[in-house]
Amino acid sequence: MNKRLTLVIGLILIIIGGFGNNLSLDGLGDLLKNVVNVEVVDVGVDEPSEKVSELVSPIKAIVTDKDDRIDIAVFHKVLGDRMLKYQDMNTQELNDLYVEYARGFFGGSLNDKYVGLDQLILSVLKSQTGDELAMLGVKERGLLAELFYGIAWHLQK
Repeated sequence: MNKRLTLVIGLILIIIGGFGNNLSLDGLGDLLKNVVNVEVVDVGVDEPSEKVSELVSPIKAIVTDKDDRIDIAVFHKVLGDRMLKYQDMNTQELNDLYVEYARGFFGGSLNDKYVGLDQLILSVLKSQTGDELAMLGVKERGLLAELFYGIAWHLQK
């Protein structure tokens, strides 16, 4: 993996781990754009299963900008890592967390930029969580992490 990217991801994880829910991610996307300036990025996730690939691979067709792909890949890699560390949460808390982190990470840079991206990601998440309010235990959060890693893997290529 590119040493610069490894350093950036490591710093992000340390900052997020140290500050937890009190962390504001405003401007983090701009920082990453300045630090990560390479043609091919390896965000450090393994190739997903065929089942996960079927669910998440259409996202790559929607996100056409190379820089946005990298940003979204890094975002989902970090979120996948965090998902495994959270205590039990419910589906509404997952939704709130995802929206808050995305708002802090991307600001408004992706608003209305990719038609259908929000609905596709919501569909991917609901494939695991369902439509009803439910608790997400260790197993469910692990499966969600696999989805987030799958998104990261497909967008990094």
